[in-house]
Amino acid sequence: MDNIYIIHIMRLNGGAGALFRVMVGMEGAEEEILPVADLEGVRALILELHPHIIGAAKVSALVKDLEARGFSLREKIHKTYFLER
Repeated sequence: MDNIYIIHIMRLNGGAGALFRVMVGMEGAEEEILPVADLEGVRALILELHPHIIGAAKVSALVKDLEARGFSLREKIHKTYFLER
């Protein structure tokens, strides 16, 4: 439920009140949530992705999708990815 709440907050804060940074831990639900998340107004993401749960290919596809949506991968430390616009 906390993860859905984070996505809900992101949508509520669109426009002038948009969030600058979002930190999300989805414990394997990232492949379902990230592709449909409204990230407009979000400038930076700190994501813990789980290749051991969803597979390395799906993690790579998620990062590529975020890059196509205007984010750049700045740093990766273990399972934590720092992306920024």
